Amino acid sequence: MSASGEDKKRETAIAITDDDDRPYVEPYVQKPAFKVGQRVYLLGRGPYLVAMVSNGRYVLSEENGDPVGNGAEFGPDQLQAV
Repeated sequence: MSASGEDKKRETAIAITDDDDRPYVEPYVQKPAFKVGQRVYLLGRGPYLVAMVSNGRYVLSEENGDPVGNGAEFGPDQLQAV
């Protein structure tokens, strides 16, 4: 399975099959809740734009590109889609 784009998080898991006792790394993709450029509310404030997605955390910006909270990262539980 191939993954592309900034809106996907790549993780790995070790798997052992019944047919072969050799372990191998099996990548899978976990899609984030929000996409870059999407408008969201931050704990009742906003709306802001998602500026960056990294490991399930989100950096927000104002419409003019200014970072929210000095570029702080926010979790999906702190955001709400507009």
